[in-house]
Amino acid sequence: MLTLFQAALTAQNPLGRGIFKSIVTEDWMLGRVPFVPKEGDSFTYTRECILPSVEWVAPGATTQESAGYDQTIVVPKYEMSSDFDVSRFVMTQQRSTSANDPLARAIARKTKAAGRDFSRAIISGKYASSVTVEDGAAISTALTSITPGPGLNTTRQGPGEIRYTNTGKNWAFRAPGDVDFGADVAVATDTNGVVLRSQNKDRYVIVNVTVASITADQRAAITINSTSNEPDGLNTLIAPTQTRSSSGTNGDAISPEILDELIDMVKVRDNLAFIMNAPVRREFKAILRSAPGNTAETISINGFNAQTGEIENQPILAYEGIPIFKNDYVLANETKGANSDLSSVYLASLSDDEGFHVGAFGGNPVELDIDPMVAPALGFELVDVGPVQNKNSHRWRLNGYTGFGLGSDLAAARATEIKSPTSA
Repeated sequence: MLTLFQAALTAQNPLGRGIFKSIVTEDWMLGRVPFVPKEGDSFTYTRECILPSVEWVAPGATTQESAGYDQTIVVPKYEMSSDFDVSRFVMTQQRSTSANDPLARAIARKTKAAGRDFSRAIISGKYASSVTVEDGAAISTALTSITPGPGLNTTRQGPGEIRYTNTGKNWAFRAPGDVDFGADVAVATDTNGVVLRSQNKDRYVIVNVTVASITADQRAAITINSTSNEPDGLNTLIAPTQTRSSSGTNGDAISPEILDELIDMVKVRDNLAFIMNAPVRREFKAILRSAPGNTAETISINGFNAQTGEIENQPILAYEGIPIFKNDYVLANETKGANSDLSSVYLASLSDDEGFHVGAFGGNPVELDIDPMVAPALGFELVDVGPVQNKNSHRWRLNGYTGFGLGSDLAAARATEIKSPTSA
Protein backbone atom coordinates (compact mmCIF):
# COMPACT_ATOMS: atom_id res chain seq x y z
CA MET A 1 0.00 0.00 0.00
CA LEU A 2 1.33 3.44 -0.99
CA THR A 3 0.08 6.99 -1.29
CA LEU A 4 0.83 9.09 -4.36
CA PHE A 5 2.97 11.41 -2.22
CA GLN A 6 5.09 8.43 -1.16
CA ALA A 7 5.29 7.25 -4.77
CA ALA A 8 6.39 10.69 -5.96
CA LEU A 9 9.12 10.73 -3.30
CA THR A 10 10.49 7.22 -3.78
CA ALA A 11 9.80 6.15 -7.39
CA GLN A 12 13.00 5.10 -9.15
CA ASN A 13 11.67 5.46 -12.69
CA PRO A 14 11.80 9.14 -13.77
CA LEU A 15 8.66 8.90 -15.90
CA GLY A 16 6.70 7.22 -13.12
CA ARG A 17 7.91 9.77 -10.58
CA GLY A 18 6.87 12.60 -12.90
CA ILE A 19 3.39 11.12 -13.39
CA PHE A 20 2.80 10.68 -9.64
CA LYS A 21 4.09 14.17 -8.91
CA SER A 22 1.89 15.81 -11.56
CA ILE A 23 -1.22 14.01 -10.32
CA VAL A 24 -0.87 15.11 -6.68
CA THR A 25 0.00 18.78 -7.22
CA GLU A 26 -3.68 19.72 -7.27
CA ASP A 27 -5.13 18.01 -4.22
CA TRP A 28 -3.83 17.22 -0.75
CA MET A 29 -6.39 14.49 -0.17
CA LEU A 30 -5.54 12.63 -3.37
CA GLY A 31 -1.91 12.52 -2.30
CA ARG A 32 -2.83 10.94 1.05
CA VAL A 33 -5.35 8.29 -0.04
CA PRO A 34 -3.87 4.74 0.08
CA PHE A 35 -3.42 3.03 -3.30
CA VAL A 36 -3.79 -0.72 -2.76
CA PRO A 37 -2.48 -3.15 -5.44
CA LYS A 38 -5.21 -5.21 -7.13
CA GLU A 39 -5.27 -7.73 -9.95
CA GLY A 40 -8.01 -9.06 -12.22
CA ASP A 41 -11.22 -7.29 -13.27
CA SER A 42 -12.52 -6.59 -9.74
CA PHE A 43 -11.47 -6.64 -6.12
CA THR A 44 -13.26 -7.62 -2.94
CA TYR A 45 -12.95 -6.39 0.60
CA THR A 46 -14.83 -7.00 3.82
CA ARG A 47 -16.89 -4.14 5.22
CA GLU A 48 -17.80 -4.22 8.89
CA CYS A 49 -21.53 -3.54 9.10
CA ILE A 50 -22.83 -4.41 12.60
CA LEU A 51 -20.85 -5.27 15.71
CA PRO A 52 -22.14 -8.08 17.94
CA SER A 53 -23.69 -7.31 21.32
CA VAL A 54 -22.49 -8.57 24.68
CA GLU A 55 -24.42 -9.16 27.89
CA TRP A 56 -24.02 -9.56 31.62
CA VAL A 57 -25.65 -12.75 32.88
CA ALA A 58 -26.29 -14.56 36.14
CA PRO A 59 -24.15 -17.65 36.81
CA GLY A 60 -25.42 -20.57 34.77
CA ALA A 61 -27.87 -18.46 32.74
CA THR A 62 -28.51 -19.08 29.04
CA THR A 63 -26.65 -16.65 26.79
CA GLN A 64 -27.92 -15.05 23.62
CA GLU A 65 -26.09 -15.49 20.33
CA SER A 66 -24.88 -12.27 18.68
CA ALA A 67 -22.19 -12.42 16.01
CA GLY A 68 -22.80 -9.16 14.13
CA TYR A 69 -21.98 -9.38 10.48
CA ASP A 70 -19.56 -8.27 7.80
CA GLN A 71 -20.36 -7.76 4.14
CA THR A 72 -18.22 -8.80 1.19
CA ILE A 73 -18.03 -5.86 -1.20
CA VAL A 74 -17.12 -6.40 -4.86
CA VAL A 75 -15.65 -3.39 -6.69
CA PRO A 76 -15.25 -3.77 -10.46
CA LYS A 77 -12.39 -2.19 -12.38
CA TYR A 78 -13.17 1.24 -13.77
CA GLU A 79 -11.05 2.68 -16.57
CA MET A 80 -9.91 6.25 -17.16
CA SER A 81 -8.45 6.65 -20.65
CA SER A 82 -7.47 9.68 -22.71
CA ASP A 83 -5.25 10.34 -25.75
CA PHE A 84 -2.93 13.24 -26.49
CA ASP A 85 -0.90 14.11 -29.57
CA VAL A 86 2.48 15.82 -29.85
CA SER A 87 3.81 17.34 -33.08
CA ARG A 88 6.62 15.23 -34.50
CA PHE A 89 8.32 18.36 -35.85
CA VAL A 90 8.26 20.04 -32.42
CA MET A 91 9.60 16.86 -30.82
CA THR A 92 12.56 16.65 -33.19
CA GLN A 93 13.39 20.36 -32.90
CA GLN A 94 12.99 20.97 -29.15
CA ARG A 95 14.06 17.83 -27.31
CA SER A 96 17.46 19.29 -26.45
CA THR A 97 16.86 19.65 -22.70
CA SER A 98 14.40 18.08 -20.30
CA ALA A 99 13.01 21.55 -19.50
CA ASN A 100 11.99 22.01 -23.12
CA ASP A 101 10.91 18.44 -23.79
CA PRO A 102 7.45 18.77 -25.46
CA LEU A 103 6.54 15.16 -24.63
CA ALA A 104 7.37 15.68 -20.95
CA ARG A 105 5.25 18.84 -20.87
CA ALA A 106 2.35 17.08 -22.63
CA ILE A 107 2.52 14.19 -20.14
CA ALA A 108 2.55 16.65 -17.22
CA ARG A 109 -0.53 18.46 -18.56
CA LYS A 110 -2.44 15.23 -19.14
CA THR A 111 -1.58 13.72 -15.75
CA LYS A 112 -2.46 16.97 -13.98
CA ALA A 113 -5.87 16.86 -15.69
CA ALA A 114 -6.22 13.21 -14.65
CA GLY A 115 -5.43 14.16 -11.06
CA ARG A 116 -8.11 16.82 -11.07
CA ASP A 117 -10.76 14.46 -12.40
CA PHE A 118 -9.63 11.80 -9.92
CA SER A 119 -10.14 14.35 -7.13
CA ARG A 120 -13.64 15.07 -8.42
CA ALA A 121 -14.52 11.37 -8.67
CA ILE A 122 -13.35 10.70 -5.10
CA ILE A 123 -16.04 13.12 -3.92
CA SER A 124 -18.89 13.03 -6.44
CA GLY A 125 -18.10 10.04 -8.67
CA LYS A 126 -21.20 7.94 -9.27
CA TYR A 127 -21.68 5.03 -11.63
CA ALA A 128 -25.49 5.03 -11.60
CA SER A 129 -27.06 7.98 -13.38
CA SER A 130 -30.69 6.81 -13.43
CA VAL A 131 -32.99 3.86 -12.79
CA THR A 132 -35.47 2.43 -15.29
CA VAL A 133 -38.48 0.42 -14.11
CA GLU A 134 -38.84 -2.18 -16.85
CA ASP A 135 -42.34 -3.44 -16.00
CA GLY A 136 -45.00 -2.68 -13.42
CA ALA A 137 -46.70 0.60 -14.27
CA ALA A 138 -48.11 0.92 -10.76
CA ILE A 139 -44.64 0.65 -9.17
CA SER A 140 -43.29 3.19 -11.64
CA THR A 141 -46.08 5.60 -10.66
CA ALA A 142 -45.92 4.97 -6.91
CA LEU A 143 -42.14 5.48 -6.69
CA THR A 144 -41.77 9.10 -7.73
CA SER A 145 -38.01 8.92 -7.18
CA ILE A 146 -35.49 6.04 -7.06
CA THR A 147 -31.96 6.98 -6.03
CA PRO A 148 -29.47 4.10 -6.32
CA GLY A 149 -26.88 3.52 -3.61
CA PRO A 150 -23.33 2.24 -4.15
CA GLY A 151 -22.27 -0.85 -6.05
CA LEU A 152 -25.36 -1.27 -8.26
CA ASN A 153 -24.42 -2.27 -11.79
CA THR A 154 -26.83 -4.08 -14.10
CA THR A 155 -24.32 -4.13 -16.96
CA ARG A 156 -22.09 -6.51 -15.02
CA GLN A 157 -24.63 -8.17 -12.70
CA GLY A 158 -28.01 -8.17 -14.46
CA PRO A 159 -31.23 -6.39 -13.48
CA GLY A 160 -32.45 -5.74 -9.95
CA GLU A 161 -36.03 -5.93 -8.77
CA ILE A 162 -38.54 -4.08 -6.60
CA ARG A 163 -41.49 -5.82 -4.95
CA TYR A 164 -44.66 -4.37 -3.46
CA THR A 165 -47.01 -6.39 -1.20
CA ASN A 166 -50.34 -4.66 -0.61
CA THR A 167 -51.01 -6.50 2.64
CA GLY A 168 -49.00 -4.46 5.08
CA LYS A 169 -48.05 -1.90 2.40
CA ASN A 170 -44.59 -3.47 2.20
CA TRP A 171 -41.76 -2.63 -0.20
CA ALA A 172 -38.64 -4.71 -0.82
CA PHE A 173 -35.56 -4.52 -3.05
CA ARG A 174 -33.29 -7.11 -4.68
CA ALA A 175 -30.02 -5.65 -5.95
CA PRO A 176 -28.37 -6.76 -9.19
CA GLY A 177 -26.41 -9.92 -8.47
CA ASP A 178 -28.24 -10.74 -5.22
CA VAL A 179 -30.27 -13.94 -4.99
CA ASP A 180 -33.08 -12.69 -2.76
CA PHE A 181 -34.88 -9.58 -1.57
CA GLY A 182 -33.95 -7.73 1.58
CA ALA A 183 -36.34 -7.09 4.47
CA ASP A 184 -39.78 -5.64 3.77
CA VAL A 185 -40.28 -1.98 4.68
CA ALA A 186 -43.84 -0.88 5.49
CA VAL A 187 -44.86 2.52 4.10
CA ALA A 188 -48.41 3.51 5.13
CA THR A 189 -48.32 7.20 4.15
CA ASP A 190 -46.61 9.23 1.44
CA THR A 191 -42.96 9.22 2.46
CA ASN A 192 -39.71 10.50 1.01
CA GLY A 193 -36.29 8.98 1.64
CA VAL A 194 -37.31 5.37 2.31
CA VAL A 195 -34.24 3.09 2.29
CA LEU A 196 -34.86 -0.35 0.76
CA ARG A 197 -31.95 -2.72 1.43
CA SER A 198 -31.22 -5.85 -0.56
CA GLN A 199 -30.24 -9.30 0.74
CA ASN A 200 -26.74 -7.82 0.81
CA LYS A 201 -27.56 -5.01 3.24
CA ASP A 202 -24.80 -2.79 1.92
CA ARG A 203 -26.71 -2.41 -1.35
CA TYR A 204 -29.82 -0.26 -1.36
CA VAL A 205 -32.02 2.24 -3.13
CA ILE A 206 -33.67 5.32 -1.61
CA VAL A 207 -37.23 5.87 -2.82
CA ASN A 208 -40.05 8.39 -2.49
CA VAL A 209 -43.40 6.61 -2.14
CA THR A 210 -46.92 7.79 -3.09
CA VAL A 211 -49.13 5.15 -1.44
CA ALA A 212 -52.39 5.87 -3.28
CA SER A 213 -50.80 5.04 -6.63
CA ILE A 214 -50.60 1.30 -6.00
CA THR A 215 -53.23 -1.05 -4.54
CA ALA A 216 -52.21 -4.56 -5.63
CA ASP A 217 -49.20 -6.85 -5.32
CA GLN A 218 -46.61 -6.21 -8.00
CA ARG A 219 -42.98 -6.91 -8.92
CA ALA A 220 -40.89 -5.02 -11.44
CA ALA A 221 -37.39 -5.43 -12.83
CA ILE A 222 -35.16 -2.36 -12.68
CA THR A 223 -32.01 -1.52 -14.61
CA ILE A 224 -29.28 0.83 -13.38
CA ASN A 225 -28.20 3.13 -16.20
CA SER A 226 -24.81 4.84 -16.39
CA THR A 227 -23.59 7.74 -18.50
CA SER A 228 -20.37 8.19 -16.52
CA ASN A 229 -18.80 4.70 -16.24
CA GLU A 230 -16.95 6.02 -13.17
CA PRO A 231 -16.54 4.57 -9.64
CA ASP A 232 -18.74 5.58 -6.71
CA GLY A 233 -17.18 8.37 -4.64
CA LEU A 234 -17.75 9.45 -1.05
CA ASN A 235 -21.14 11.07 -1.78
CA THR A 236 -22.45 7.61 -2.72
CA LEU A 237 -20.32 5.40 -0.46
CA ILE A 238 -21.15 7.20 2.80
CA ALA A 239 -24.12 5.47 4.44
CA PRO A 240 -27.36 7.41 4.99
CA THR A 241 -26.93 6.84 8.74
CA GLN A 242 -23.57 8.65 8.54
CA THR A 243 -25.02 11.77 6.94
CA ARG A 244 -25.83 14.85 9.03
CA SER A 245 -28.47 17.17 7.57
CA SER A 246 -28.64 20.84 8.50
CA SER A 247 -30.98 22.09 11.20
CA GLY A 248 -31.28 25.66 9.94
CA THR A 249 -34.09 26.79 7.65
CA ASN A 250 -31.59 27.81 4.96
CA GLY A 251 -28.75 25.46 5.90
CA ASP A 252 -26.09 25.71 8.61
CA ALA A 253 -23.03 27.91 8.90
CA ILE A 254 -19.80 25.96 9.37
CA SER A 255 -18.80 25.71 13.03
CA PRO A 256 -16.53 23.73 15.36
CA GLU A 257 -19.66 22.03 16.68
CA ILE A 258 -20.41 20.53 13.25
CA LEU A 259 -16.87 19.19 12.99
CA ASP A 260 -17.23 17.79 16.53
CA GLU A 261 -20.38 15.95 15.41
CA LEU A 262 -18.50 14.40 12.51
CA ILE A 263 -15.69 13.32 14.84
CA ASP A 264 -18.28 11.64 17.07
CA MET A 265 -19.85 9.86 14.07
CA VAL A 266 -16.59 8.42 12.71
CA LYS A 267 -15.31 5.54 14.83
CA VAL A 268 -12.40 4.45 12.61
CA ARG A 269 -9.56 6.73 13.74
CA ASP A 270 -6.72 5.82 11.39
CA ASN A 271 -5.37 8.69 9.23
CA LEU A 272 -8.40 10.96 9.59
CA ALA A 273 -8.93 14.02 7.38
CA PHE A 274 -11.62 16.66 6.98
CA ILE A 275 -12.49 17.59 3.39
CA MET A 276 -14.21 20.83 2.38
CA ASN A 277 -14.14 23.30 -0.49
CA ALA A 278 -12.08 26.51 -0.40
CA PRO A 279 -14.87 28.99 0.57
CA VAL A 280 -16.04 26.88 3.52
CA ARG A 281 -12.43 26.27 4.57
CA ARG A 282 -11.76 30.05 4.55
CA GLU A 283 -14.89 30.62 6.63
CA PHE A 284 -13.82 28.03 9.19
CA LYS A 285 -10.30 29.41 9.29
CA ALA A 286 -11.73 32.86 10.10
CA ILE A 287 -13.75 31.33 12.95
CA LEU A 288 -10.64 29.75 14.41
CA ARG A 289 -8.68 32.99 14.14
CA SER A 290 -11.45 34.97 15.83
CA ALA A 291 -11.13 32.87 18.98
CA PRO A 292 -9.00 34.66 21.62
CA GLY A 293 -5.36 33.59 21.49
CA ASN A 294 -5.92 31.31 18.48
CA THR A 295 -4.06 31.78 15.18
CA ALA A 296 -5.57 28.65 13.63
CA GLU A 297 -3.96 25.28 14.38
CA THR A 298 -1.73 23.65 11.78
CA ILE A 299 0.08 20.36 11.47
CA SER A 300 2.92 19.35 9.16
CA ILE A 301 2.43 16.63 6.55
CA ASN A 302 3.91 15.72 3.16
CA GLY A 303 2.58 17.98 0.45
CA PHE A 304 3.42 19.70 -2.81
CA ASN A 305 5.32 22.97 -2.49
CA ALA A 306 4.16 25.11 -5.41
CA GLN A 307 7.17 27.42 -5.03
CA THR A 308 9.88 24.76 -5.16
CA GLY A 309 7.97 22.16 -7.18
CA GLU A 310 8.98 19.49 -4.68
CA ILE A 311 7.16 17.10 -2.35
CA GLU A 312 8.11 18.09 1.21
CA ASN A 313 6.67 18.73 4.66
CA GLN A 314 4.11 21.52 4.54
CA PRO A 315 1.98 23.16 7.27
CA ILE A 316 -1.75 22.60 6.80
CA LEU A 317 -4.80 23.81 8.66
CA ALA A 318 -6.07 21.34 11.28
CA TYR A 319 -8.82 20.93 13.85
CA GLU A 320 -8.39 18.68 16.89
CA GLY A 321 -5.17 17.44 15.30
CA ILE A 322 -7.01 16.36 12.12
CA PRO A 323 -5.85 17.98 8.85
CA ILE A 324 -8.39 19.96 6.82
CA PHE A 325 -7.96 19.23 3.11
CA LYS A 326 -9.25 21.64 0.49
CA ASN A 327 -11.04 19.99 -2.42
CA ASP A 328 -12.68 22.35 -4.88
CA TYR A 329 -14.71 19.49 -6.35
CA VAL A 330 -16.92 19.61 -3.26
CA LEU A 331 -19.63 21.49 -5.13
CA ALA A 332 -21.73 24.34 -3.71
CA ASN A 333 -24.98 23.23 -5.36
CA GLU A 334 -27.05 21.77 -2.51
CA THR A 335 -30.43 23.38 -1.84
CA LYS A 336 -32.37 24.14 1.34
CA GLY A 337 -34.85 26.94 1.94
CA ALA A 338 -33.74 30.12 0.20
CA ASN A 339 -30.23 28.89 -0.57
CA SER A 340 -29.10 26.83 -3.55
CA ASP A 341 -25.33 27.26 -3.04
CA LEU A 342 -24.83 24.97 -0.03
CA SER A 343 -22.11 22.33 0.13
CA SER A 344 -20.88 19.44 2.28
CA VAL A 345 -18.07 18.82 4.76
CA TYR A 346 -16.60 15.33 5.13
CA LEU A 347 -14.55 13.45 7.70
CA ALA A 348 -12.97 10.24 6.44
CA SER A 349 -10.41 7.69 7.53
CA LEU A 350 -7.91 7.32 4.68
CA SER A 351 -6.66 3.80 5.31
CA ASP A 352 -6.37 0.55 3.37
CA ASP A 353 -8.17 -1.53 6.01
CA GLU A 354 -11.41 -0.01 7.31
CA GLY A 355 -11.14 3.40 5.67
CA PHE A 356 -11.44 4.96 2.23
CA HIS A 357 -8.88 3.64 -0.25
CA VAL A 358 -8.18 3.31 -3.96
CA GLY A 359 -7.82 -0.08 -5.61
CA ALA A 360 -4.98 0.18 -8.16
CA PHE A 361 -5.33 -2.48 -10.85
CA GLY A 362 -2.56 -3.80 -13.05
CA GLY A 363 -0.29 -5.92 -10.89
CA ASN A 364 2.90 -4.99 -9.00
CA PRO A 365 2.09 -1.29 -8.69
CA VAL A 366 4.31 -0.98 -5.61
CA GLU A 367 7.45 -1.81 -7.62
CA LEU A 368 8.31 1.82 -8.17
CA ASP A 369 11.13 1.17 -10.63
CA ILE A 370 8.47 0.08 -13.15
CA ASP A 371 8.29 2.19 -16.30
CA PRO A 372 4.61 3.20 -16.78
CA MET A 373 5.16 2.64 -20.51
CA VAL A 374 5.91 -1.05 -19.78
CA ALA A 375 3.35 -1.94 -17.08
CA PRO A 376 0.80 -0.09 -14.91
CA ALA A 377 2.30 1.63 -11.86
CA LEU A 378 -0.20 2.42 -9.08
CA GLY A 379 -2.88 1.69 -11.68
CA PHE A 380 -1.59 4.22 -14.23
CA GLU A 381 0.07 3.45 -17.54
CA LEU A 382 1.29 5.44 -20.52
CA VAL A 383 0.82 3.79 -23.92
CA ASP A 384 2.74 4.74 -27.05
CA VAL A 385 -0.09 4.51 -29.61
CA GLY A 386 2.11 5.55 -32.53
CA PRO A 387 1.99 7.95 -35.50
CA VAL A 388 -1.34 9.62 -36.18
CA GLN A 389 -2.58 8.60 -39.61
CA ASN A 390 -3.99 11.91 -40.82
CA LYS A 391 -1.54 14.44 -39.33
CA ASN A 392 2.13 14.81 -38.56
CA SER A 393 1.85 13.95 -34.86
CA HIS A 394 2.61 11.11 -32.48
CA ARG A 395 -0.09 9.85 -30.11
CA TRP A 396 0.12 8.64 -26.51
CA ARG A 397 -2.62 7.40 -24.20
CA LEU A 398 -2.86 7.77 -20.43
CA ASN A 399 -4.85 4.97 -18.76
CA GLY A 400 -5.92 4.56 -15.16
CA TYR A 401 -7.41 1.34 -13.78
CA THR A 402 -9.08 1.87 -10.46
CA GLY A 403 -11.96 1.43 -8.02
CA PHE A 404 -12.84 3.03 -4.66
CA GLY A 405 -13.47 1.19 -1.39
CA LEU A 406 -14.79 2.13 2.07
CA GLY A 407 -13.99 -0.59 4.58
CA SER A 408 -16.53 0.38 7.25
CA ASP A 409 -19.71 2.42 7.38
CA LEU A 410 -18.20 4.11 10.45
CA ALA A 411 -15.05 5.21 8.58
CA ALA A 412 -16.62 8.33 7.02
CA ALA A 413 -19.34 10.89 7.69
CA ARG A 414 -20.81 13.84 5.82
CA ALA A 415 -22.43 17.09 6.95
CA THR A 416 -24.70 18.41 4.19
CA GLU A 417 -26.25 21.82 3.47
CA ILE A 418 -23.36 23.92 4.79
CA LYS A 419 -23.49 27.59 3.86
CA SER A 420 -20.91 29.21 1.63
CA PRO A 421 -19.74 32.71 2.63
CA THR A 422 -22.17 34.20 0.09
CA SER A 423 -25.21 32.24 1.37
CA ALA A 424 -28.14 34.04 2.97
